[in-house]
Amino acid sequence: MSLILQFKDVKRDDIINLGERLFLFTELVNNKIQIPNSFIITNEALHKFLIETGLNNQITELVENSGYSKEELESLSLKIQDLILNAEFPNSLLNDIKTAYDNMVIHNDIFKSASIQTIDFIRAGRSSPYLVVRPFLKNNKYIESIDNIKGIDSLVEAIKRVFILYFNKDTISSDNINDLNLIIQKMVNPDKSALISLTSNEIIINACFGTSEIMKTNEVLYDTYVLDKDSLQLKEYKINKQEFMLFRDENLLRTVKRNLYMRGEEQKLNYNEIDKLIEILYKLRELANNEYKFEFAFENNRIYLINIDPIEEPKENIEEIPNFSNAFQSLENTKFNENTENSINGDSFYSGKVSGNVKILKSLEDISKVINNDIIVCRFVKPEFIGAIEKASAIISDSDISSEIQDLIKVPCLINTNNATQLLNDNDYVTVDADSGLISKTEKTEAKKDTEIPFRLDIKIDENTNVEALLEKIRKIKWFLKDN
Repeated sequence: MSLILQFKDVKRDDIINLGERLFLFTELVNNKIQIPNSFIITNEALHKFLIETGLNNQITELVENSGYSKEELESLSLKIQDLILNAEFPNSLLNDIKTAYDNMVIHNDIFKSASIQTIDFIRAGRSSPYLVVRPFLKNNKYIESIDNIKGIDSLVEAIKRVFILYFNKDTISSDNINDLNLIIQKMVNPDKSALISLTSNEIIINACFGTSEIMKTNEVLYDTYVLDKDSLQLKEYKINKQEFMLFRDENLLRTVKRNLYMRGEEQKLNYNEIDKLIEILYKLRELANNEYKFEFAFENNRIYLINIDPIEEPKENIEEIPNFSNAFQSLENTKFNENTENSINGDSFYSGKVSGNVKILKSLEDISKVINNDIIVCRFVKPEFIGAIEKASAIISDSDISSEIQDLIKVPCLINTNNATQLLNDNDYVTVDADSGLISKTEKTEAKKDTEIPFRLDIKIDENTNVEALLEKIRKIKWFLKDN
């Protein structure tokens, strides 16, 4: 298979090498769904990189001498990553990639009619675009994209970084290295973004201002539009206030945050934009299925398909024992599966131990259900939840905490649990031990009756009141009521 592949040149037989997800991407493009200027670096690149640098034999030897423990696997992946980092990128790969990169500034139609001199003149007069590298694994495992790339040297380093990420301790592929393909894509700076999912009878569109990352992490509230899958008629929609957006600052050359204020209350997609999306949905409905989520970017009145992500299915709690009968046998990520319904692990953010009732927070509407001493559970702790945080006796988060409110967290708090929001339900009674990083379901004990109050309740406030003594008594009352 060719090292570099243009979307228009992909054939039906290429699905074996590209995998279903990337092949679907090319099929949509070849059915006139617009994408930013892009090309594919096939799985042949990693194979050639390992062969021509001599790393293939070194890695095979390392794998054959490795054991089965997690510690040995982690050590193995670090050694492989270090070998890749220090390897010189082969010129045979570099030249092919550089040619494809240089040609990104020129439209395909120009190549068909212009002379070599004209093409060289156009290249010289146009600056190279900023790029994003999107990894596509045939087994649909996730490797993060790398963006804000400009220049062939930066592109080569980004490709090597993807190779390094590929050889992590949880994902070591088969010995023929046929799993990893890359899309090299011109970056867009979207005014708006949309994530589209297909179900058996509906099409769901989530939309926000700016880039889509804040929808994927649920950092903001976004709009939702539901269409009938057969008629493509808009059935219902919900407009939410978006507090901020992310966009690429052309001066800083990185993604930055901008507060939206009143604009955040506006409908994210106007009806003209929805009509344009519906034209795309006719093709999407015929070619795609409900296993993927489709990411679109709106820039300068154009709509681009920029990515396709698999919709993750719940995984069974089965720990597979790695088998090194073949070099680089793939390994399952076990951290996610270690969590069960009755025992969940996380990283300690603020120490302490407490028990209480769970309240799941998915949106601002859920804040009203939180009462004093509840334990709040959310995917991402963000400023909008401050009203619930002030009432909570503990906090559990699937991911990290927004830097804007980290200093406000003064109760037991566990982060990076990955799936606590899926394993827990409202009003579950749990114990959060932030010292050991463990959350466990427990039986709620009945409130003690006729408990003797270990202090006097008389509180008199006048000009002679000792404020510190008063605050100490209030703290004692609070903790007494909490424990009883």
